Amino acid sequence: MRVAHDFGNGCGWFVARRLVVLVCLLSGFVAAMPGAASATSSYTATDLGTLPGSIISSAYGINDRGQIVGWATTASGYPHAFSYTPKGGMVDLGTLPGDPNSVAYGVNDGGEIVGYSGTPSSAHAFSYTPKGGMVDLGTLPGGSNSTATGVNDHGQIVGWSTTASGDTHAFSYTPKGRMVDLGTLPGSSNSLAEGLNDRGEIVGLSTWSTFFQQDAFSYTPKGGMVDLGTLLGGTASTAYGVNDRGQIVGWGDDRGAFAYTPSGGIVDLGTLPGRSNSSAVAVNNSGQIVGASDTAGIGHAFSYTHSGGMIDLGTLPGGGYSYATAVNDLGQIVGSSGTASGNEHAVLWRRSPRR
Repeated sequence: MRVAHDFGNGCGWFVARRLVVLVCLLSGFVAAMPGAASATSSYTATDLGTLPGSIISSAYGINDRGQIVGWATTASGYPHAFSYTPKGGMVDLGTLPGDPNSVAYGVNDGGEIVGYSGTPSSAHAFSYTPKGGMVDLGTLPGGSNSTATGVNDHGQIVGWSTTASGDTHAFSYTPKGRMVDLGTLPGSSNSLAEGLNDRGEIVGLSTWSTFFQQDAFSYTPKGGMVDLGTLLGGTASTAYGVNDRGQIVGWGDDRGAFAYTPSGGIVDLGTLPGRSNSSAVAVNNSGQIVGASDTAGIGHAFSYTHSGGMIDLGTLPGGGYSYATAVNDLGQIVGSSGTASGNEHAVLWRRSPRR
């Protein structure tokens, strides 16, 4: 399972799932038709459209069966989690009872979807399956808010929850073990889990006084929470994704996008030509990495491989920006792009057929 960012509407800093890249979503008038495709570099971008009556959508996760999840506004203007398949199109997953909003962040190969459902002031993590529907995962003891950010093929779910003290802590959830507090790095007060692999290794960030003083971490049941920030340097870093080989990707304030393995150390991925910043948010089991590279908050999605370097995935026709959020083991990439109408739409990038 590979997940990534939460870019909100308007202009704002992306901290953890909401930090690193400044993105301005442009206002628009009409939604583009789903299925529209454009060729950029060696990839073709396909517009996944929106829910009925909607003008905005964004994709966050994709499994190896090609099932895509994310969120789209509804006719009422509220965001709802969706699941998309080529045969079934975009399906509204609804919300937990009484909630107006929901967002889906991740999906495993069994089709289990995770995210959050809530109101503007309160939210709970959920798990969704076609048979069981949307299930409230609750919070850590005494907490009031939670969000699920990823799920692996064993059904292990990670995310974050507030605690009785009001702090935010990363959690791991299993149906048998329920929600377990992963704690924080020594001396820090908050943590968020951003991703995990099928071996149960979890990555994320732990923060000190503010969310702009943070260190990336890796967590295993045997080794506990390990500070990666000391290796990365700088004052802020985040680990967003990890594959089954233990390759970790993320962002550091003095290096941008990075990849890390204990044996190979840290690799700076650089930026797209003419760009000044980058952030890596997901990696598949072949080592293909995706994310965004930007200047002054206007970014383009990228794909990175050791042999091919960083490739610009481009945008939908007429779009001014794009960002990639997840990649499956088939090399299919999802994310979002601006459109000619000024709205943001969920996108699927696939390798263009060779001529």
